[in-house]
Amino acid sequence: MIIDPPNDKLIEKVGGCKYALAIACAKRAKFDLEKKVEAVEGSDSMAISYAAREILDGKVKVVYENN
Repeated sequence: MIIDPPNDKLIEKVGGCKYALAIACAKRAKFDLEKKVEAVEGSDSMAISYAAREILDGKVKVVYENN
């Protein structure tokens, strides 16, 4: 469970869908780890928390695809 940033604010950022938030955080954390982002490696928090902060700050935008 992500405590900081708050889940309710994160859910608002992704359009109100908890599933979309979980997928977005997981994909971004994986991307950050694969690219070895210095901010992730140098911080005390885990990659998933860093990804959640990026979503909250607007650095990452969740885009829905139409099928």
